[in-house]
Parts: sequence; C-alpha cells; structure tokens
Amino acid sequence: MFGAFIKIILWVFMNEQTVYLLYVDTLIGTISWSAINLCLFTTMLDLLDGVNTESYYALLSFANGGAALVGSLAGGFLASYLNRFGWEILGMRFYGIQILFFVTFVLRGLSLFLLRRVKTRKERSVAGMIFNSAAVIANRLAARPREMVDILVQLNRKRKKGRSDVDEKDD
Repeated sequence: MFGAFIKIILWVFMNEQTVYLLYVDTLIGTISWSAINLCLFTTMLDLLDGVNTESYYALLSFANGGAALVGSLAGGFLASYLNRFGWEILGMRFYGIQILFFVTFVLRGLSLFLLRRVKTRKERSVAGMIFNSAAVIANRLAARPREMVDILVQLNRKRKKGRSDVDEKDD
C-alpha cells in the first residue's frame, strides 16, 4: 500500500522535463498493485473464514469496479475543467490536473492509517515464506541426487554424441 501511496506523488511532479518518472511509476505500480490485489483477496479469505467467501469477494469486486467507473467519469470531467489552469513554481510547470493527484495522495495517506486497524492472524512472516521457498529449491538437488546424476549422464552423452557427429563429418 505504501508503494501506491508514494506512486501518486510522482504524478504531482510529472511534466515535460520529468518524463523519466514514468519508468519509476511503472515499476512501483506493477509491484504495489499486484501486492494490493493479492492482499485484498487473501484478507477476504482470512476475515470470512468458513463463510461463502466467493460471494463476498464477488460483491467486493463489483463494488470496486462500480466505484472505479464512477470515480473515473467524475475525475475525467473534473480534470478537463482543471486542466485549463497552470502555474509555475521554482521553474517547474504545474497544471490544474495535478491537483487531483495531490488530493489522491492525501486520501491514500489517510487510508494507510485506516488500514492499520485491520487485524488478521499471521501464520508465517514474509521473510519466513521466502526462506522456506528458497530452501526447498536449494535442497531439491540434495534430496534427489539420483535424478541429478541421471541428468548429468544424459547431458554428457548428448555432448559426446554431438562431438562424434562433428568428427564424422570432418572425416
């Protein structure tokens, strides 16, 4: 959520001279919105344990989609009005539409405080899950040495066969 919060401030300072911020925005947006959507889904599953979770998640998605549609339409009309205005501060050109980005920045900041109130049980830490996944991948070779030996033997045979085919062509 913090990434989506910080991402908006980039748009407040976006103009012709700072177009490079689009690359930073894309990187932060990709990571943060993927995490937010995954978090919404898993939080719903955790909060509604034992209940018909699919129906609640469908309702949440419908409400989010409807609010996004209404917000996009209202924001579009407001942006077309605000875009008529412009000003310059310390040599940097600002447009009226950037007021909307600043308002979004403030609202997302407030939502960070509200989201801290949501409590879920924590089965494992993120660091623990990453460590467990890395350990499973790293121990695969040690757990199945016979498979590794077979793979190495097959690769060696293919390499030797490839060399012998080249040697026969040379003769």
